[in-house]
Amino acid sequence: MDYDKIVLKLLDPYDEDFQKGIKIYEERFDKNQLTDADVIARLVHTEKDDIKLLPYGLYEKDIIIGFCLMTIYKKEHFAFVGYMALSRDISPFGAGKSFIYSIWEEVERQTDGFLLFEIEANKALEKMYRSLGIGTLDYNHIMPVLDTSQARIPARMMCYPKREPLKKESYLKCLRAYLNFEYAECVISNLCNNEDIDIYKKYIEKIYDELKETLPDIIVIV
Repeated sequence: MDYDKIVLKLLDPYDEDFQKGIKIYEERFDKNQLTDADVIARLVHTEKDDIKLLPYGLYEKDIIIGFCLMTIYKKEHFAFVGYMALSRDISPFGAGKSFIYSIWEEVERQTDGFLLFEIEANKALEKMYRSLGIGTLDYNHIMPVLDTSQARIPARMMCYPKREPLKKESYLKCLRAYLNFEYAECVISNLCNNEDIDIYKKYIEKIYDELKETLPDIIVIV
């Protein structure tokens, strides 16, 4: 594979490649972490003054080989990338570098901030991300799940590019924004009744409060 010819393209939610990208995502994520494809499509069309959600496909020779959603948080000056997945038959190292660098080019065009990722607390996965130049925020993160009856997932937050340490107050603004949108709003869009919505909002708020209490005053990025 010629990694120099891998390109990132903005996807149209009504286009066939968007569905192909969703399929790549669904094949690579566990069921308790999957957001419904219809919900993702609706969110892409969500109009907010301070948030922009953009679906991207990674292409090699006009064939989509990867998918991600990038959320630009204008008010907090950062971007968050979720749902990032490569096809099973693609090397995560060469294609992964192209993916990260291409995403960062998009971030630089649209915000003056930095890029955050969330991954399960898996040493092999973290090592791979770090090999791509992504730094790890040195604290214990909690990854929410879509079904609140399931156990929460120990996780790590990662940052690209590596940068100076973050002050707790600054990071908390990012944390609240991303938890409220990437989880609460995404999941709530798929819930049927007010009782479930209220339960999930409280679930997300509890995770935020726990993290707020355990975060150091200065968060080192290693």
